Amino acid sequence: MPRRNPFYLKVLPLDAPFCNRRKELKELTDYGYSDTSVVIYSPRREGKTSLVNRVQNELRKSDTVTIKTDFFSVFSVDDIAVRFAKAVFNETRKYEPWYKKAIAVFQSFRPAFQPDPMTNTLSLTLTSVSGKTGFDLLEDVLVSIKELSDYIENPINIFIDEFQEITTLKESAKIEGLLRTYMQETKASFFYVGSRRRILFDMFNKRNRPFYKLAVNYPIEKIEAGELAFWVRDQFNEYSVNCKDELAEKLVGLAHRHIFYVQKLGLFTFNLSGDIVTESILMQAYEDMLESEKTVFEESYIKPLAPAQRHLLIALAGENTKQPFSKDFVKRHNLPAISTLQSALKVLLNEDLIHVQNDVYSVVDKVFQDYLVKNY
Repeated sequence: MPRRNPFYLKVLPLDAPFCNRRKELKELTDYGYSDTSVVIYSPRREGKTSLVNRVQNELRKSDTVTIKTDFFSVFSVDDIAVRFAKAVFNETRKYEPWYKKAIAVFQSFRPAFQPDPMTNTLSLTLTSVSGKTGFDLLEDVLVSIKELSDYIENPINIFIDEFQEITTLKESAKIEGLLRTYMQETKASFFYVGSRRRILFDMFNKRNRPFYKLAVNYPIEKIEAGELAFWVRDQFNEYSVNCKDELAEKLVGLAHRHIFYVQKLGLFTFNLSGDIVTESILMQAYEDMLESEKTVFEESYIKPLAPAQRHLLIALAGENTKQPFSKDFVKRHNLPAISTLQSALKVLLNEDLIHVQNDVYSVVDKVFQDYLVKNY
C-alpha cells in the first residue's frame, strides 16, 4: 500500500511543514505591511518563493491586498505589461469593488474569466483594446496600478519573482527607468525576488542604476544545521520512520543545508526506508539524488558554458581559491590565458554559478560541486 512522503520537491503548500524562518517571516511581514520595498535574494532553489508565499499569507490576515507575478522567461516589454495586468485582475476579482475599479482604470485590457475544465478553476484571458504596444502599453499599465493603489485603502504588497530577468531584454535600462518612475509613486510595498544574486544586487546597489537604494537588501541565509536536522528527523518520525539524530545530521550535511536538496534527499531516503533509516539507505539515496540531478547539471548548467567557462568552473569545484588567476592555480588546472579567464569568471559570477565569500571563489551549489568533483 502506498504511503505519503512528507518531503516536497515543489513550492511548498501553505499547510505543509515549514522549517523555522520565524525571523524572516516576521521581518518581511512587517516590511510588507509598512509599505517598505525589499529585494530578496538567495541561490537557486533555496525556498524564496515558498517563504514569500507565506509572508503574503500572513499579510492577507491583516487585510493586505497581495499581488504576485513572475518574470521568469519574460520575453518582451509587452509581456511585462500583460503579466502585471493579469496579476492585478487575478487578485482584485476576489472583491467586486476593487475589480470594478481595476476594469475602469486599466484602459488597455479587458479581462474575462472562464472555467478551465482541465484544472476546474477559472482561467483569465486578457483582450487588448487600446492598440498600444511596447513602452506605451507598459506605462499605461503602471499608471493604472498607481491609480488603483490610490483607490484601495488597504495596504498593498506586490511580489515579483525572478525580477532580475528584465535585464535580459534588449532595452532593459529603459525598462528599469520606467518601472522605477511609477513604482516609487505607487502606494504599495514591492518584494523584488530573484536567484541571480549578483545581477539583482547590482540593480539595487549601483549608483548608475534606476533602482539604486529603492529597496532594503534582504539576503536569505541558510538555516542552522542543528535546527534543520531536528526538522528532518521530525518529518520521518511523523510518518513512523525512525531516523536517528546522527543520520538526520548527516542528511543535512550531504545536502549542504540547501533546502531543495534537503527535501529531495529526504524524499529519496524515505522511499527507500521501511520503518527505519540506515546509513546505507541514506548513502544510496544520495547517489540516486546525484544521478537524478545529472540532466539538470549537464544540460542547464554545464552545456551552455563556453569551454573556458566550463574549465574554470570545474577547477573551482575541485579547489576553492582567493586567486583564480595566479600562475600556480592556472598551471595546476591547465587553464587558458588570463584574459580568457577574466571573461569566463565574469560570466560564472553573473550566472550565479560561482560566488565570492570572504574573498574566496567557490561554486555556489555545493551538491553541484560534489557532482563536478565526482564526474570531472
